[in-house]
Amino acid sequence: MEDVDFHVQESEALYFRNLRQIYYSKEVRDDAQFDIFRLKGLELDSGEAEIGFAIINNWLHDQAYIKLEATDLAMEGDSIYLMIQHDESDTTLSLGNEGMQSHLNIAVQIYKAMASDASIFTLRAGEGQEEIWNETERRNSIKRLLKDYFKLIGALR
Repeated sequence: MEDVDFHVQESEALYFRNLRQIYYSKEVRDDAQFDIFRLKGLELDSGEAEIGFAIINNWLHDQAYIKLEATDLAMEGDSIYLMIQHDESDTTLSLGNEGMQSHLNIAVQIYKAMASDASIFTLRAGEGQEEIWNETERRNSIKRLLKDYFKLIGALR
């Protein structure tokens, strides 16, 4: 998934609209002229420190973005990090309020790490830390959403 950009080809947009969109809730933002898609059943629980993703479809410019979303509990403190343990390596990602390119880079790293079912994801916010996506169903949903996004922008065939 090198040299990934945000451009959406018409064929990928049709695939998403006709075959995948049914699995998503859609928030229409007429003021900004884009739609936000969140995978049904993958909504964030405001009572827990959690992170997730949403697909932003900027249909006016034929672009789609991946947006990292976090609950208020996850955003407590000065910084938020995602630690990924997989294979023989550990990676720590800063999840501050960066731009869309940063969200894309984070999504790529998470997607690659999810290829290994043995990967462990730990969210560190402020002084606390908590393992996330340890349930198979939730992990598969995150992986599915990321796969749908990468197909939408033509990074996966």
